[in-house]
Order: sequence, then C-alpha cells, then structure tokens
Amino acid sequence: MIPAVFGAAVYQFNIMIITLIASFLPAGSVSYLYYSDRIFKFPLALFGLALATASLPTMSDLVAHNRMDELKKTLSYALQMVLFITIPAMVGLILLRIPIVSILFQRGVFTENSTLLTAQALLFFSVGLWAVAGVRVVVNVFYALQDIWTPVKVATVSIACNLAFCLLLMKPLSHAGLALAVSLSAVINLTLLLIILRVRLGRLGIKNILFSLGKVVLASVIMGGVVFYSYGVFSTPGVVPLVISILLGITVFIVFSYILKCEELLSLWKHIKSGKNK
Repeated sequence: MIPAVFGAAVYQFNIMIITLIASFLPAGSVSYLYYSDRIFKFPLALFGLALATASLPTMSDLVAHNRMDELKKTLSYALQMVLFITIPAMVGLILLRIPIVSILFQRGVFTENSTLLTAQALLFFSVGLWAVAGVRVVVNVFYALQDIWTPVKVATVSIACNLAFCLLLMKPLSHAGLALAVSLSAVINLTLLLIILRVRLGRLGIKNILFSLGKVVLASVIMGGVVFYSYGVFSTPGVVPLVISILLGITVFIVFSYILKCEELLSLWKHIKSGKNK
C-alpha cells in the first residue's frame, strides 16, 4: 500500500515541499499558498478525484479479462472527461480568482493586499488543474495492470522537478513561483506516465483526445470572455455578481459544447438520464 499511496499522492508531497520552501520567503507566503490551495482543491476533489475513483474498478475489470483495447478506450474517455470539466474550471478560477479569494477570506487581518497575493498563487495553481486531475486517472491504469512501482518512479522524478522549479522560480516570482512549480511538475508527471503507457499498450487515442480538447478549449475561451465581461458590468463586487457570472459562464459553456457537438456533454446527459430512470 505504501508505494501505491506515494505514487498517487505526488501532488500532496509537492505541496509539502513548497510549504517548507515558502517558510524562507517573506512573511505570509505560507498562508497565501495554503488559502489558494484550499480553493484549487475544490474542483479537483469534486470532479477530478471523483472521475479517477470511478474509473479504477472498470479498468481493473477490463485488465482481468484481458480486454486491453477497451482499457485504452476507457482511459481515453476518462481523460476526455477530465479535460472537459477541468479546462473550463481552470479558466473560471483564473478569471475570477480575485473576487473568489476576496469573498472567501478578506476580513480582519486578511487585507486587500493578502487577497492579491493569494490570487497570484491561485493563478499558477490553476494552470495545472487539468494535469493534476489527469495524473490521478492515468495512475489508475498502472494499478489496474498491477504495476505500483512505475507511478512511484515517475512520482520521484516529478518531485525532483518540482524542487528544481521551486529553486528556479522562487526568486523572480516569490510564492507564486512555487505554485507554478507544482503545476509544471504535474504536467511532467502526466506526460511521462502517458509516454510509458504508449510504449507498453500501443496507441492510446491521443488524436481523439486532442480533437476533443480543441473543442473544449474553444468553448472555454468563449465562456471566459462572457464571464470576464459579465462580472465587469457590475459596479460593485460581491457574492451576487460572482454567482451570476459563474452561472452564466456554465450556461455558455454548455451551450457552445452542444453547438460544437462535444461527446463528453452528450455522455454526461446520458448518465444523468439513466440515473433519473433508476
């Protein structure tokens, strides 16, 4: 169990490392990273980890019956779903990072300056949301294959990269550089895992994933423009403008996903309908 936990919890280890390094930065740096990480983990836990948890039994069953082609299709589908959910969430967090932090934490000794510095860290955490969630899905394939050591080895490389990025970025970007280091190491982790699976299993349907990603990115960009404009319309910031902007953004993303015929949206709708019928 110990190596399996290490391989799956690489993000948590990287957070421990940047927290330690942040203690050598100006006062408040540890707090800025902590609060931004709390916000970042909400969509990660709500969607990314839920998808990873749900996919493991299916993958294990396919491996047990030696249905490797279906395993690769399941992995491709799971990654497409992760990107479909995390890319718009990433855009939303980046655009609304300041009002989100302000509404949640700005009171007492948590000043406007604290909000801005926390939002900086949240920005760089957010750019790696898709990669952190993707790692949890891909790691499950190795566990289904009863290979716990490959994720451990890749996680070790990722942690080493995280440390190197921290030392490289902490001076020019301060605490925000540490958040960026976590995101970059997650991208490296995901890339290495996919390369190893490609060698071991053959083609993984990356072209389909990239084609789907293009649609999701386009819908997310349009959504981002609407969110940015809608929040700027309100003269005074607050909970109501933030909620309206988020709901409007979700609506726009769904509409354009439907127009672009994103398979993930149709699949989610089928799951919802089947759940209602049950």
